[in-house]
Amino acid sequence: MKRASSYLGIFLAILGLSLFMWLLAPIGLNTILDKIRLLGFGFLVLLLFSGARYSLRTISWRLCMERKGTPSLLRLFRIMLVGEAFNDMSPAGSVLGDTVRVFVGSKHMSAEESTTSVAAERLIYSFSVVLFLLGAVVLLLLEVKISGRARLFTWGLILCLLLTLLVPSLIISRRYLMIGGFLDRLKGSRIGWAFLERYEHRIRSFETSIHDFFLGRSRLFLTVLSINIITHLVGVGEAYFILKAIGTQVTTLTTFLVESANRVAQMICTFVPFGLGVEEGTAGATLHALGYGVTAGVSLGIIRKIRTMFWIAVGLLLATQYAVPKPTKQVLWEGST
Repeated sequence: MKRASSYLGIFLAILGLSLFMWLLAPIGLNTILDKIRLLGFGFLVLLLFSGARYSLRTISWRLCMERKGTPSLLRLFRIMLVGEAFNDMSPAGSVLGDTVRVFVGSKHMSAEESTTSVAAERLIYSFSVVLFLLGAVVLLLLEVKISGRARLFTWGLILCLLLTLLVPSLIISRRYLMIGGFLDRLKGSRIGWAFLERYEHRIRSFETSIHDFFLGRSRLFLTVLSINIITHLVGVGEAYFILKAIGTQVTTLTTFLVESANRVAQMICTFVPFGLGVEEGTAGATLHALGYGVTAGVSLGIIRKIRTMFWIAVGLLLATQYAVPKPTKQVLWEGST
């Protein structure tokens, strides 16, 4: 299984790299480098944009925790960077990234608190992504002239996004324990009996705590949701800054649509390591469809990739303090003679 997973990761990395090279070939490396040079010291501003996004995600994560004994924001920010580094590198995406975040977080709080808070923050973040995409599709209908079939498809997309919000809301409001029901079926078939005996109580407790969080803390839910929506808007500002810096005269609406398309691509292609070729292709295709050049989109993706590599390096550097065991202190006892 591990060997198959490693082979899959290598295959997806090669596939993403091939897509990246295919996008780069007709444009030319020198053209892209010229665009990057135009950014100059603006790269520091770019780091501020991305740092602000990580900071907002950290604040929303901390709000999902109990007040008593909560780690400091700085410590949580470091843990967030560690988790996001593995998120960006691995074909497992947020599954691995959030698992790492739970593991590292459990060193500074209880394992239950770490698991519940990470899961709640991830679910609310996913809700905010759907709302962000819904806003983009509505703006597309109102501001961009599209043909009849495309308009029909857009309305269908709006319906799908609304259902994506409605179904989880009904599950939580009616306290339908899906994982618990699945465990009951396993118990009835006596499959995985040893696993159930060991972990059933923890799994059921975790699912119940998630329901309790959303049902009992609705005001907090809205607060964290608003923070995550602001996070997406910061991403729009980042894309707008990059495109303007490299000489592409775009509107705020155009940048909003590009960022929305990027969110969809990230959700679908989360298994591609480093997102190689994904953001470049998505941004290039979106800008081309809106009447701009493909070069600007590919340049946007590459510049963001460089920014991501910087934060991955920081995250991996911070991860070493958890990977390297600390030396044990030796206590010397002096015996009396």
